[in-house]
Amino acid sequence: KRASVIPKPKGLTWRVIETGKTLTVEDVRKDPHIGPAGKKLGKHSALIIPVKLKRKVIGIIWFVSYKEHKFTKDEIEFLSSFGDQLATALAKTKLNEDLNKKNRYEKIINTIMRSVHRSINLQVVLENAVDSMSRNIDGVENVSIYLVEDKKAVLRAYRGYPSWYIKEVKEIPYPRGTTWKTIIEGKPRYIGNALNDKVLGRAGKRVGTKSYLSMPIKLKRSTIGCININSLKLNAFNKDELILLDKVSKQIESSIKNARQADELEKSKNELKLAKDNLEIKVAERTSELRALTAHIQSILEEERKQISREIHDELGQSFTNLKMDLFWVNKQLNGNNLQEYEVLTDKINSMSDKIDNSLSTVRKIATQLRPSVLDNLGLVAAIKWQLKEFQARTQIQCSFKNSIKSLNVHQDLSTAVFRIFQESLTNIARHSKADEVLVKLSRDKKTLTLLIEDNGIGIDDRVFTNIKSLGLIGMKERAKIFDGNLTIKGQKGNGTNIILKMPIRKK
Repeated sequence: KRASVIPKPKGLTWRVIETGKTLTVEDVRKDPHIGPAGKKLGKHSALIIPVKLKRKVIGIIWFVSYKEHKFTKDEIEFLSSFGDQLATALAKTKLNEDLNKKNRYEKIINTIMRSVHRSINLQVVLENAVDSMSRNIDGVENVSIYLVEDKKAVLRAYRGYPSWYIKEVKEIPYPRGTTWKTIIEGKPRYIGNALNDKVLGRAGKRVGTKSYLSMPIKLKRSTIGCININSLKLNAFNKDELILLDKVSKQIESSIKNARQADELEKSKNELKLAKDNLEIKVAERTSELRALTAHIQSILEEERKQISREIHDELGQSFTNLKMDLFWVNKQLNGNNLQEYEVLTDKINSMSDKIDNSLSTVRKIATQLRPSVLDNLGLVAAIKWQLKEFQARTQIQCSFKNSIKSLNVHQDLSTAVFRIFQESLTNIARHSKADEVLVKLSRDKKTLTLLIEDNGIGIDDRVFTNIKSLGLIGMKERAKIFDGNLTIKGQKGNGTNIILKMPIRKK
């Protein structure tokens, strides 16, 4: 009991360890190096043989005889062979133990590495780490991982601790205990004998910690946490565990980086989605406002066109008519005595009358182009029929009109929009289609008015739809959208173009 642990450098044991030489003593009582326990044994002799491994003394073997005895050379050689055999056996054992430890520690690292590469969930990685360490590290009783959160070291994963301990040390305030000591210093701490350690906290002492190893976890040169392994044995760990925990720490650092990058990526995605949603709502509101403004402008424009058309038709037309009547009266009042002078004046008056007729025709044409009176007086169906007839006369393109509507009572703004889209369609056909036939169909059901315009021309090119300069097509589609309508334009090379307009019916 007294000699189970011999402190250096007391006694014959340490004398042999330090010299590395075999020692024979005929009567240990006479040797000045004998310790108190050896003296208490009484009269005896001893042979002390060093056990060496790679020229290093790793222990000794005592052979004791309770009488005075001088060991012979043969006895010493024979008994020394036990030391050699023991050294060989220890070497094999240590080799096996080292290999086993290496395999187990590599298993820990591989387990954590796989976890880091397979999951961006930090908690999953931490749980796998503490579980693997608790099962594979020699002498370990407790494993814990702390991360710093708001001036507190928060326990994120653990194994082996009782519930009362977890409750007490779940959050450690700055700067208490061994955990904060490691975090603050930013370097590993190994305490082989924690019995007199002043840094170890109350809970650590109460749980029976005899030795512990603490490894910092760093990120961008800042310590953000630590790994702790505790043992109920003195001097339980060595450089192997120090190297292991350093590797584990680096894997956890990688996992934290991955988790933070994933969080930042998710945050960026959410911010991008929010920005996109907001942009779509900006855009939608602005589009709605622009369409409302466009509708308002078009309404004002149509009203102005109507007013200008009426004034041109009524005022200028009336003025030209009155002027022609005045010329007629002047012609009648001329004295016919001077035949030569009369003929000259008559020719002049007739020329002026012809010019007035031409001007009056031009005025009526301009007034009709601004706003055809047939649209206001006779309605949309008659206006489309009239416009198609005018188009055929002007372009020599053969036109046909099929109408299945017997009566149509729609809002004036809607009929104007349909008519303007129809006019723009005919303009595009005349300019680009190279068609010689046009078919127009007008139909309706209870909720929708449908206008179909077909030509047998060269067909519209799809690139026209993405050309920002195609303002005519854009304007047509925007006119339709103002009234929640839909304009579809389909073209096939060499087979003409179809224009289909569908407008929800808005009654007067």
